[in-house]
Amino acid sequence: MSDSKNRWKSLPSWARLTMMGGAACLLTTTLLLTLDRLFPPDLHRAQAQALVLYDTTGAPLDGRVSTDGSWRLTTNRAAVDPAYLALLLRTEDRRFWWHPGVDPFSILRAAGQLMLRGHIVSGGSTLAMQTARLLTPHRHTWRGKVEDALRALQLEWRYGHAGVLDLYLSLAPEGGAIEGTAAGSLFWFGHSAAHLSPAEAALLVALPRRPAALRPD
Repeated sequence: MSDSKNRWKSLPSWARLTMMGGAACLLTTTLLLTLDRLFPPDLHRAQAQALVLYDTTGAPLDGRVSTDGSWRLTTNRAAVDPAYLALLLRTEDRRFWWHPGVDPFSILRAAGQLMLRGHIVSGGSTLAMQTARLLTPHRHTWRGKVEDALRALQLEWRYGHAGVLDLYLSLAPEGGAIEGTAAGSLFWFGHSAAHLSPAEAALLVALPRRPAALRPD
């Protein structure tokens, strides 16, 4: 034991710091992987999809709601108008492609606004945090915000930016029981989300903020 202590003390300080840092990183990674395995994200809502029957021209003929009573259709970014995606990211999460699920700049801005004005002006939620809340809906509380942030980090770790974006596109509330960009476009405009006018894209981006108030009917 004394020989080991002597060898440890004989190492240069930079070598000891490097070894300690490596051990800390290994322990942290092991802990995060363990927590990820023990508490996986609940994807039941994303997997519960409605069924729509189309004719040979692509026009909808009939449909059935999902098992939880929603008109929720799987949507991915390749099937959505690029102009809608650009507007969504510019409006909801400008730094979506570089942050790990939580945007520190947005959180600092929201905290500063809260301190200056005494009430919440902006929540600082990223698309990943919104997706986490859509997967497991809950009341808007501070505890809920923390849970959303942790889940957002987990979702980004598991599925990457593109996977998180696809989940959001499939779950975004578009008024009533309509969920997802594809379902919103089909129900409100009568066509797919692959080609949207600027006004249609703007409505589908805005609807998730106030789906009951902004729905076209």
